[in-house]
This record gives sequence, C-alpha cells and structure tokens, in this order.
Amino acid sequence: MEVTSGVAELQVDIDRPALSRYGLNVADVQEVVETLVGGRPVSEMIEGRARFPISIKLPETLRNDPDALKGFVLRAPGGELVPLNQVAQVRTVRGPETISRENTQRRIAIQTNVRGTDLGSFVKAGPGQGQ
Repeated sequence: MEVTSGVAELQVDIDRPALSRYGLNVADVQEVVETLVGGRPVSEMIEGRARFPISIKLPETLRNDPDALKGFVLRAPGGELVPLNQVAQVRTVRGPETISRENTQRRIAIQTNVRGTDLGSFVKAGPGQGQ
C-alpha cells in the first residue's frame, strides 16, 4: 500500500498586499524562511587545503515551531522591522510523504478489498453499488 500523506511540513502563505505596504517582496520572505529553516552559508573555514562551509539556521525545536517563526522580523527598505506574521501566515500542514510518478505524471494507487464476490462482478456493479 502506498502512503500518500502524513508528513508535517511548514507552509508559508504570503500576503502580497501587506508586503507591498512595507515595500517588501516575496523574495524577502523566502530568504528569511530559507535561512531560518534550511540554513544559509555565511562563511567558510579553511583548514589546510580543506574548506568547510559555515551555515546558520535555527535549532530544530524552533525550525519546527510555526509560532516561533512568526515572530522573526524582516527589515523593510524604510528601516521598519516587520514581524513575519504581519506579511505571511505560517503553519504546519500534513503533506505527501512521497509523490509517485510514472512517465513524468503523478500517480496514486487506489486499492479495494473485493471480499465476497469475484473481481468481474465487482467492476460490473460499479461505484456506489456496495458489495
């Protein structure tokens, strides 16, 4: 059986009119969320010939907490500090665990139990006929 849902994911719905009031754009919100949740390289440590990227991101407990993310601020071009929750709705939703594809098209398997009859009779009865 294929599992199609059940994984929590962060959803950020951006309020474009609110962004424009502060002179911000979608990329500003995306950059903040990407940095906070996914991390962003800020420097590099060089040890002999080896180079190691140095990234910043929130601790896992805060990355998975929409309420914590809502309070982080963006700096508007006019210098105002705008909390993320004033320009976007941040929440956790249930998303697909995997997305199966066949010939570049999304595919989902639907299974049923044909108990008490043969497969041909079940198909012939059609939907809603109940066996």
